[in-house]
Amino acid sequence: MGIGVGRHGGSFGQDKSGYSNAVCAVRVVCLLLMRSKQLEDETTMSSHIQSLQHKKLLPSPPDFLSSAVQYEVIMGSVAYGVSNDSSDMDIYAFAIPPKTMMFPHLRGEIPGFDNYSVQFEQYQQHHIRDTAALGGKGRVYDVTVFAIAKYFRLLTENNPNIIDSLYVPENCVLYASPIGKPVRERRQLFLHKGCWAKFKGYAYGQMHKIRTKQPEGKRKALTEQFGYDVLLPTMWCACWVRLSNC
Repeated sequence: MGIGVGRHGGSFGQDKSGYSNAVCAVRVVCLLLMRSKQLEDETTMSSHIQSLQHKKLLPSPPDFLSSAVQYEVIMGSVAYGVSNDSSDMDIYAFAIPPKTMMFPHLRGEIPGFDNYSVQFEQYQQHHIRDTAALGGKGRVYDVTVFAIAKYFRLLTENNPNIIDSLYVPENCVLYASPIGKPVRERRQLFLHKGCWAKFKGYAYGQMHKIRTKQPEGKRKALTEQFGYDVLLPTMWCACWVRLSNC
């Protein structure tokens, strides 16, 4: 995925944690939030999650979700080029919840003293079937939407999957609002030296799965048919190769 980490061009923060650069990124987003109403008409892309919600395929989504998604990408086997028409499509996104959810003090709640009455960090649903997709063949989606605060926190920790969501190929970007687009464009602000240990650990984890995980269900039937597991190890190998060449 071509992640470049170097000593020049602002790729490293002032310390190992990378929080200095992350603070810069947060400030950029805050400025964009203030201008978001002026920028709304500039994007011609449409949110896939919004489409699934309008079709009433998302179980119990937050009321604000359809208008809150700012950045949305394809992940998993489809993004890695090891999928077929029967593969699930993994969608990752971040959204900006209403300000009263992001800032509890606006509801009169004091952080550290009160239990938050309303909170949103993440919405996740698996096996969402859209029977009309792919010309009527149907497609299954796994959807994960992070609140912007949690998404940025995971980025500053250099979580491999979340960092990867900013580095997927352009054709895997389903939607990027005038707020989401500059976050992707400034993705190197989140990288720091700590990513080496995170990505190495993740890559070794994929190798461990390849060696030890036994096929079950559909994977077991395919293993008996072809003589080897043609599903998950293929994707795990793709993950390992991708991460090892970052």
